[in-house]
Amino acid sequence: QAIRFLLDTDSSDIWLLDSNSTFCESENGTANIDSDSNSTLANETASRSDAYQCKFVNVFYPEDSSSFVSNDLDFHVQYDDYSYANGTWSQDTFSFGYPSFYDVNIALVSETNLTVGSLGLGLRANQATNQGDDPFVYNSLLYRLKTQGWIEKIAYSVYTSELNGTGGGIFFGGLYHDLYKGNV
Repeated sequence: QAIRFLLDTDSSDIWLLDSNSTFCESENGTANIDSDSNSTLANETASRSDAYQCKFVNVFYPEDSSSFVSNDLDFHVQYDDYSYANGTWSQDTFSFGYPSFYDVNIALVSETNLTVGSLGLGLRANQATNQGDDPFVYNSLLYRLKTQGWIEKIAYSVYTSELNGTGGGIFFGGLYHDLYKGNV
């Protein structure tokens, strides 16, 4: 399934909107966003909720994946703007471009006030599993890229083509020197 994510440079987890989430619970498929949230992003999207339909939003259909396995551990994350995501941890195959990664920890979110999943690129210390009474860390995407030999350094750089531009990209493993002038 092709899924679009919010590229999150602070958090470290990958999470997806479940096709059976509260976000999609209405019978006609119109997005049901929690408009009582204090989140600026959530309130912005809630005011446009009629424009979103679940068949057009990036939701994940676990029943359509031959490699999806839920491990039924609770997932919870709350961001500084009071947006949140709750669900369960699972594992699945994750691909972008050429590399495919098997048994990637991915949270399947059933309750949120956001309209898009998160591709977390932050440090392991920021993983949702590294909180609470029984914390642990796992090899998130950047660490998987390194341990499987795709990159030499656990690093990345992000660029945009211009202010308010539509282009841009991400370079895993360090800096893409052709895209800047001077010292970084």
